[in-house]
Amino acid sequence: MKSIKMRGVVAAVAGALMFGFGANAMADSTDDILNALIAKGVLTEEEGALLQKGREGEKLGASKKPKTTEKDGAFTLESGNGNTTMAVTGRLHFDMHNSNLDFATTENTDKDTASAADQFEIRRARIGVKGKLAKDFKYEAVTNLVGGTPTIDVAFLDWAKYDQGNIRFGKFKQPFNLEELTSSNNITFMERSYVNQLAPAKKLGVMFSGEGRPGFTYAASGFQFNDTELSYKGEDLSYAGRTTLNFAEIMGDKTAIYHVGLSGFDTSYAVRPTTSSSASGGTTSSGSIMSFRGSNRGLSNIFRAQIEGDTTVSGQSVASDNSSQVSAKALGLEGIVARGPFKLQGEYVRSDYKANYNDVAKMSLDANAWYAEAAWMITGESYADSYKKGVFGAIKPKSMYDMDGGKGWGAWELAFRAEGYNVENGSLTGGASSSRFQGNLSCASGSSETINTGSSKTAAQANCESGAKSYTAGLRWIANPNLLFKLNYTYTKFDYKWDHFDTEGTKFMDNEQVMSLRGQWMF
Repeated sequence: MKSIKMRGVVAAVAGALMFGFGANAMADSTDDILNALIAKGVLTEEEGALLQKGREGEKLGASKKPKTTEKDGAFTLESGNGNTTMAVTGRLHFDMHNSNLDFATTENTDKDTASAADQFEIRRARIGVKGKLAKDFKYEAVTNLVGGTPTIDVAFLDWAKYDQGNIRFGKFKQPFNLEELTSSNNITFMERSYVNQLAPAKKLGVMFSGEGRPGFTYAASGFQFNDTELSYKGEDLSYAGRTTLNFAEIMGDKTAIYHVGLSGFDTSYAVRPTTSSSASGGTTSSGSIMSFRGSNRGLSNIFRAQIEGDTTVSGQSVASDNSSQVSAKALGLEGIVARGPFKLQGEYVRSDYKANYNDVAKMSLDANAWYAEAAWMITGESYADSYKKGVFGAIKPKSMYDMDGGKGWGAWELAFRAEGYNVENGSLTGGASSSRFQGNLSCASGSSETINTGSSKTAAQANCESGAKSYTAGLRWIANPNLLFKLNYTYTKFDYKWDHFDTEGTKFMDNEQVMSLRGQWMF
């Protein structure tokens, strides 16, 4: 009779658990039910202990099973003890561009002019994984699928036990430029400004960073400029650093951002010359030390500085590339003032570049860039909610887009940006025609004070200048955390009229207008 009673009780308990509770309630309530049955005398203490022992085994087994969670369309696999996780990440940015440029009078144009064509473009296509290991380590590895061969976009490991101090090594964004450190998924406009074109971006290295206290961040890195070393002579260790203060966070104001930041870098690296064709049918062998592209992904090389090189070096058993040495330094200042749905943001960078090809050709220049932007979240989202540790994250709409339900239209943002760059004190001594300044230019040739403008200057040059100012209006629609659209219009005014250096028959240009549209999906 006792065994019959035992089986009946077990069946009753199992039935109550299976049909009277959901899965989560089952896990939380079984112990209470067993205790209640013992207290009422339905079960003896010995019988309750036997069932409780079985329950402990079930809970131990459940704790060892991995589990999957979902947040904003992203899925994360987590170990039973929670110490190790892995999330799959991805993004796709599909663009359309329309440009007003029409600068060729013949069909003989070089491939460098292709950036002015009206076109569709897969701007970014990336997939990767990120998560944590052994509780105290974080990792991320992302592959870039745009181009002929997949490449590593970022791949790094962090020791991140303490917020006050982390160590990162691998390939990662260097601590310079607020725009660069804000993900391309989350920037206000389709493209970053001229300031970002001076940033070292993603490099191999090691970094120490942290949040010393809420509202104060710092980072310092040592990095290698080229993914693969080109020369033992010119490849010294490079450095970058950044620190920020958010006075609103320090004062405990969670609705505002009062951010200032200071950053800088010091690099020394080699450039390897490449052979390229020209409109006249000839070839040159040179390496670019720096360049600017028109805003909103406009015309490439509206200014560029190139130094020569060659592909043979005497004294070696085989022909070899002979690289040139480049050194660059920069200092940057950044600021944000935001409250509720309104934001003002800006940056300024001053840099200088020097290049040397075997003491045969020498080049130097100063390059400055700046931008100022104003933005308004029409639907009322607060910028402070997306700001963390000195950078912006994703804006989360107050109401997700739901056309069928008619309950939400996502988040809408209207923004305007003014930006510019200036190249000053451009100097070139010695060398051949492949050492040159190109783009919209004004130079004093050699020691002469006669100013001459044009698209390509070689041989001895002094006091070369270049510049442009751009104005962009943008509309951003964030349908939900995984889908958004951007519409941008940019007007660029060149400081000097110029004819493109890679066309035979040309028309002079003094401005560029670009209309762009993006559809963006990410998780």
